[in-house]
Amino acid sequence: MSKALPPAVLVRAVRDVAGGSFFMSAELAGFILTDAERRPLPSGDIGTLERTALNRFEQGDLADEVAAYLGITPELLGGLLGGLLASVRDAAARRRRKLMPSPRERQLFFLRTSGGSPARHRSPAPRGGRPR
Repeated sequence: MSKALPPAVLVRAVRDVAGGSFFMSAELAGFILTDAERRPLPSGDIGTLERTALNRFEQGDLADEVAAYLGITPELLGGLLGGLLASVRDAAARRRRKLMPSPRERQLFFLRTSGGSPARHRSPAPRGGRPR
């Protein structure tokens, strides 16, 4: 949820969550739909029911209104969207891991861009004896 939302929307979100329901902003629903079109999740992650719910949230409907429109309970809707959000987070984490270099790759990249060699960046071996 964005801090930039109007105060009335923030109050509504707090009221919904405090009442045991959940809140999804139109911005978040729109972002998920747009992102899923650009970078599809694994097959089956966004079904017709979830997509319809996200479209309704994007139009500004509340959780109870979306559940009534779909003919399901708000609890079931919350479970469906909770699973969907978990899938979105997992897919984002997989993309980050896939695109993120390993520690060794980062070290080699640093050495390559700094013009160094692994031997130049090792700490010197201590010399015998104590300092006087």
